[in-house]
Parts: sequence; structure tokens; C-alpha cells
Amino acid sequence: MKRAFVAIVTVAAVAGGLAAGMLAGTIGNAASSTATPSLIALASPSPTPSPTPTPTPAPTPTPTPVPTPTPTPTPVPTPPPVPAPLTGVLVPPDVAARHPIAVMVDDLGPARPQAGFNAASVVWQAPAEGGIPRYMMVFQENIPGTVGPVRSSRYYYIAWAAEWRALYAHAGGSPQALSTLRQKGNGQLVYNADEFRWARSFWRVDHKYAPHNLYTDGEHLRKLANSVKAKDGAMEPAWNFAPDLPVIYRPRGGR
Repeated sequence: MKRAFVAIVTVAAVAGGLAAGMLAGTIGNAASSTATPSLIALASPSPTPSPTPTPTPAPTPTPTPVPTPTPTPTPVPTPPPVPAPLTGVLVPPDVAARHPIAVMVDDLGPARPQAGFNAASVVWQAPAEGGIPRYMMVFQENIPGTVGPVRSSRYYYIAWAAEWRALYAHAGGSPQALSTLRQKGNGQLVYNADEFRWARSFWRVDHKYAPHNLYTDGEHLRKLANSVKAKDGAMEPAWNFAPDLPVIYRPRGGR
């Protein structure tokens, strides 16, 4: 009987233990299922705050390069004017050094109007044979345009041109003049520029008839002067010039 009671008590105890265990397990499971979200919530990391953007540093302004100033060339002083040797007019020194050029010009009726007068520094006029006048235009500070009609040489014109050892332009001449030019026309008296030898520096126009239609110009005459070595340079003045007269003493016109 006692054994039977003990057995019953034991079974009851075991059953009670199992029941208690199961109850505890159920409670534990319930508690576990209830507590898990809290634990998970506590274990979750706090949200990382958005990083504050680092300000981009403002670019350092690049200085604008200052252009290097171009050095201003030192102005060359203008040389003072000097008197032109044939007229006394004040001109630049290089103009005053131009070699004089004398040109024989026709004055017969069919030759008129002539060309070149306004550019001439000096104009000589004298009769040739038969009382027919002839001119010699002398150019120095001005380089003329067209000059002509060009005519033949005479001895006395050579003498006047020799004051300046001028380039002497003509088309033929009297026997005495041509003989003088052959002997002393290489710079001794003048520099001979005969159209018969230097034909390319002269030409004939078609609005006049020969022999009153032969012309040249300043450009060709300057080149011709270089060809015969009539070089530019300082000249000893052949003439002296007095001061200008007061206006009241000057001529008022005439023919």
C-alpha cells in the first residue's frame, strides 16, 4: 500500500513537474515572444544623422595679367630746315642736297604750253638762232612732273648750268655745245644727258608734232642723274640771298 502510494505520489510529482515545466516553457515562450521586439528595438543602431555637407572652398581668383607696355620709341628729332641753294627757301637738309637738273625747253609757238615751269627753282631764257627764244629750267628742291618739250643745247646755257655742275638734259645741240659736252660733260662742267644717248628717259607725245613733242619727267631725270653719277650732296652756294624785302617795297605785279 505504501509502495502504491509512493508510486502514485511519484507519478503525480512527475506529472506535476512536467506540467510545471510545460507551463514554464509556455510562459517563457510567451515572454520571449513579447520581449523580442523590445530587445530588437534596443539593439537597432540609432539612425546615422545626415552628414553636414562640407562647404566647397571658393576658388581663389586668378589675377588678370597686366600686359607689358610696349616701349615707345624715342622720336628722332626732325633736323631743322636749311636754305635751298638755288632759291633760299627753307627745306629739309636732304631736299637741299638734291643735285640740280637743268633741262632745255622749246619756246616756239607750236611748243606752247610748256610743262615744268611751276616746279623749277630757276628759269633761264635767252634767244637762239633767228631770235627764237629757248628756256633752261633748273630743278632742285622740287621733283617735277612732266617737263618739255625738250630741245637742243647751246653753249651759253652750258655755262649757266655749270654754276651747279647740273645734270644737263637736252636733245642734240649746236656744234660748239656738243663739242664742249664731249670734252667736259662728265662732271667737269655739267653731266651730259643727251636724249640721243639716253633715249629711254625721254618720249614723244602724239598731241604735238615733232620736234616740239619730246618730253621727260622728274622721276626719269632723277634716275638719269644716278646713271651718270650726278650724286646728291652738300653744295657750295653759287649765290647769296639777302633777307626778304618788306611788303611795301616788293613789286606788285608786271609782265
